[in-house]
Amino acid sequence: MRSLSIVATVLLATGCAPEPEPECDIYDEVFVWADADGDGFGSADTIGYVCKVGAGQATNNVDCDDDNADVHPGLKELCDFIDNDCNSLVDDGLAKEPWYPDEDGDGYGSSDGVVQACTSPGPQWLQLPGDCDDSMASVNPDGVEVCNGGIDDDCNTLADDADPTTDETTKTAYHPDIDGDGYGDMHTTYLRCNSAGLGVLDASDCEDLVVDVNPDGLEVCDDYDNNCDGLYDDEDPTLDTTTQIMLPADADGDGFGDEVLFAAVCRSTRGIAVDNNVDCDDTDAWANLEQDWFPDVDLDGSGAGEVAFTQCLNPGKGFAPFRNGQDCDDDDPGVSPLLEEICDDKIDQNCDGLDTFCDATCKVIMDNDPTLTTGTHTIYPAGGPQDFYCDMTTDGGGWTLVSSSLAPGLDRARSYHPNLSDLFPAAVAGGVYNGLRATSIPGNSDIRFACKEDPNQNNFTVDLIFYDIDWYRTVTADFSEDENCFSELNGPWYQTPERFDVISGQRLPRGDQWDNSSNGRLIGEDNCDAGNDFTVDFDDAGMDSDESDGTDWGLDDNSWKCGAGGLSAGSWFIFVREH
Repeated sequence: MRSLSIVATVLLATGCAPEPEPECDIYDEVFVWADADGDGFGSADTIGYVCKVGAGQATNNVDCDDDNADVHPGLKELCDFIDNDCNSLVDDGLAKEPWYPDEDGDGYGSSDGVVQACTSPGPQWLQLPGDCDDSMASVNPDGVEVCNGGIDDDCNTLADDADPTTDETTKTAYHPDIDGDGYGDMHTTYLRCNSAGLGVLDASDCEDLVVDVNPDGLEVCDDYDNNCDGLYDDEDPTLDTTTQIMLPADADGDGFGDEVLFAAVCRSTRGIAVDNNVDCDDTDAWANLEQDWFPDVDLDGSGAGEVAFTQCLNPGKGFAPFRNGQDCDDDDPGVSPLLEEICDDKIDQNCDGLDTFCDATCKVIMDNDPTLTTGTHTIYPAGGPQDFYCDMTTDGGGWTLVSSSLAPGLDRARSYHPNLSDLFPAAVAGGVYNGLRATSIPGNSDIRFACKEDPNQNNFTVDLIFYDIDWYRTVTADFSEDENCFSELNGPWYQTPERFDVISGQRLPRGDQWDNSSNGRLIGEDNCDAGNDFTVDFDDAGMDSDESDGTDWGLDDNSWKCGAGGLSAGSWFIFVREH
């Protein structure tokens, strides 16, 4: 016998003894395992040999979950994340899709932790991936890129300054401090998340190329606003007067100095002190040198008729010196060479023979009539009416053509120009028309240099714009050899201008310096001391340091250039647009 029968004698409350269990032969015993869920499939928990299988017992141990009667071999696999048939596979044989965890609840799941499932694993699982940081609800493909220390808010693999979509309002304004005086350039601003060595937060330096010019600078006579208060030299009450010089006083502002009185100034300044002492009466702006005096019937300060006196002192009421020409109507005080013209009123106020004197540039006529298109238009500059080519489209339009030629070298300013009515010059005319200088462009202006490698083509090979500079007035100042040239010293503080390559679309901000290489300057090609004074060199300096990318105008290498001396092909053009 495998086991002894056990006879327990138990005295029950009734006094009766239980019946003894029947004994079984060893060959009748079976080995069983625990079947806690009663599904007929046992677990790995061993019970041992019994005479017969009882409740909670099973003759196998293949149940992979003995706490769930719905899990055992032979069952159909259900989509419930459970191995229903105990084949060690969960939801096998069912169609599955990727599900992504969304721990931060922003509506986008993370690829880290993705599972394949036939249904959602839970409320924080989504089928929309893309979240690059599932711990921050603000970071997802719909996030707004902001400056925040390198976080990729919109999950495009770029962050802060590297991301072109970064919200500009979250950036900080930095200003270059080229001269290293601790004050940033007020004219140039870089919006960035991080300075990256581009400058400082301060924006109070009015000239960032001169270390002694800043809000702490000492105002001295040197043509700079040394302390950046908007005033310079004699204008500034804080001027160090020890740097001034003594010159003859010009109390009446006629440009002629007193014979005996002097005043302290930084330089000859009309109305204060000038560098001559020939004024016979420094209280009367009309009397300064010996001159002819004419009758002035209408008392408008402009005489007419025959000479009445030749002397320095003012003869008195009713007489006037020669001022801008003779009075064309000495009975009307509203007509005089001293007056400004009123456009289109049928009256020649300034005695120049024209009523339309004010329509002096393409920009003026475009502003008066925005419907005007690019092409030839008649305008009325100081030299009289003439047909000019007007570009009413490029960079906002309003460009007046002031130079056009088949020849490569610029020569000198001229009051008349034969090739300004279209973009197909028929002759060599290397000068710059100066008729717009006195009336329409009294200060800085925009200037544009363009050329065609083939003069018969329609499109420009080079087309460069330089903004807010004094070049037009410089080259048309007079006819002296030493003054008519373009200079890299631009504007009141010699700062490089903003510039734009129309063809490529590249734009460089004001203050972005010229390339520093020896061939990378913007200069008068012959140093402004001989003929061809207007030839300019933009080689390696117009926009960059590449000699072959189409932004050049000059002589520095053997490739074709606009304005390069000795070349017979091509045509070039200069446009001006006043502010």
